[in-house]
Amino acid sequence: MSAETWAELFVEGLRVICIVGDLPHERIEPQEIVIHLRARLDLSRVLLLDDLDDSVDYVALASLATRIAEAGRFHLVEALAKEIAVQALDGWDKLLQIWVRVEKRGCISSAGICGIEHLRTR
Repeated sequence: MSAETWAELFVEGLRVICIVGDLPHERIEPQEIVIHLRARLDLSRVLLLDDLDDSVDYVALASLATRIAEAGRFHLVEALAKEIAVQALDGWDKLLQIWVRVEKRGCISSAGICGIEHLRTR
């Protein structure tokens, strides 16, 4: 594949309120997390036809990540990031690779942000 046939779609700063974490209060009280997505996709057909059906709708990708986070009640942000990546690759055959970053604030009083980055390739 040449450099002209792929691109990275991105969604940055997606804020989601959900149950995520392993501490007792995190299992009860929803908290805000921030999700960033980068998806490498094949543009060979998009460049010819200029049709969203041949691409990946970033609104749909953001909606998928939000639904997974809100419904999942994950203990670990690692599991949340992996599930977003797996479902995105399963849902869009045009995706070649996806990178998911999940951030939690306030986990460590002396750190601004903690989280995980997960990269998955088809």
